[in-house]
Amino acid sequence: MARLKFFIFSDPGILERISEHSLVTSLWQNTLRNLACCFDFYYFDTKSPTLPSTSALVNSAQHVLPTSISPAEVNNKIKAMQPNDELWVAAMPKVTVSWTSWRTELYCPGPGFVREVSTLDSCLGNMGKAIKDSLARGCRLFVGPETYFHNGTLRDPQPLSADEKLQLDEAMQKLTADFDMALVIAGTVYWVDAEKRVHNSLLAFSGGVNLCTGATAYDKKEWTGEEQEAGRAVGTPVIGEKNFTKISWQTLTVLVQICQDSAPDAQVRLEPCDIHIIVGNGTGALSLKQRPGGVGAYADAQGKGRFQDAFNIHDVGSGHHACQLSLAWRPALVKGL
Repeated sequence: MARLKFFIFSDPGILERISEHSLVTSLWQNTLRNLACCFDFYYFDTKSPTLPSTSALVNSAQHVLPTSISPAEVNNKIKAMQPNDELWVAAMPKVTVSWTSWRTELYCPGPGFVREVSTLDSCLGNMGKAIKDSLARGCRLFVGPETYFHNGTLRDPQPLSADEKLQLDEAMQKLTADFDMALVIAGTVYWVDAEKRVHNSLLAFSGGVNLCTGATAYDKKEWTGEEQEAGRAVGTPVIGEKNFTKISWQTLTVLVQICQDSAPDAQVRLEPCDIHIIVGNGTGALSLKQRPGGVGAYADAQGKGRFQDAFNIHDVGSGHHACQLSLAWRPALVKGL
């Protein structure tokens, strides 16, 4: 079986990771296209694009050709591969690109959370500890699921009161106060205000600042019929005006969507973003739409999640997960791939 290996270097002396692909599927094409926007390609020797040693022995890119190889040439080499061929390609950040590795953590509750009777204290105790531990480990991006904060059960959630929502905001501000370089998307909160309006609102904090307040507040737009019916039992459901929110943070554009707000027909209208985040509760079709070189993350209350960067898509199940995602600034445009 033909195999393709990308050796990703942050500089010629530091191997960050190896991305290995089978040519049975076409997933390598997206990887090649995304990498080509942010990385230059090199082969490992002067005779062929292969290296006669094991992957474990590759710890530097000092033996690559001094001249980069065009993405089109790499693409042609891949298409010409025979069943037992193996193609090795070194990828290093373009000179005009700033590239860094981000620790990203997802909090995806276990199966028991669906039936568990929740309160503000129990939810804040569990996720609050997860956020605190994550930030202490140097996490740059933390993502929790939709409707995590509520009273009752996930199948029959009862909204928090306006006072409880205020307590939650204050707790999140305190947790993130000393972490300006971390973005915490704690999912959404199901709550009812003093006018008996029922909200499903995004929670986003950084450096002790609530990023979703006033004009930047984001309430879910695409409520299901079941959700609206449950909301009407306690008040008037608030239907959001938009199916995403845009957060400008640390010179980056972050787009966040709540569950069904990320439906395919809505995503075609999204503008390019550096970071795309989806928080869900049983989200169906899923597609993260960050620009090439950006990162994406998805956390779901039903116990599943996804990490995505320029050369990796990694699906996970329930639990608290961490992944190093590679983020590149100022990607070049590559045509013809």
